[in-house]
Amino acid sequence: MLTQEATVIVIKQDEQIIKSISEIAEDITSGENVHVLSRDRSIKPGEVVNTRGSDSKDFVYVGTEKHNIILTPDHKLYDPVKKEWVPAVSLTTSNHLLSSDKENLPVTTTHKIADVMSQRTLTLTVTPGQCFFANHILVHNER
Repeated sequence: MLTQEATVIVIKQDEQIIKSISEIAEDITSGENVHVLSRDRSIKPGEVVNTRGSDSKDFVYVGTEKHNIILTPDHKLYDPVKKEWVPAVSLTTSNHLLSSDKENLPVTTTHKIADVMSQRTLTLTVTPGQCFFANHILVHNER
């Protein structure tokens, strides 16, 4: 699950628009068809078919030289060098992440965040690739 401020690349009439994951959840709730940048053998649009929310106090910050993301410890990110999905809590500086511009970015920092207050988190169910780019980093949709 991702914090509500996480951004996602929405594909609308062949144009890429950055929206927060909470805005996408609102669009889906109002019946709008939403397509996001996804990956299924290649990087291409995927359809958002559902959203799911939860509350969490535990997060992991993951950073590269270009992008960073805050997500729940069990949320998986794709390491294109090792060709495997890795839970955020298990990432180290020996891992790489796939960016939306097809770069393999080395992880430069990662640390746990224990928040005093619970925060609302969201994820998207995307087909067919079962993943999407959040903050320009490929994450699993946790279907």
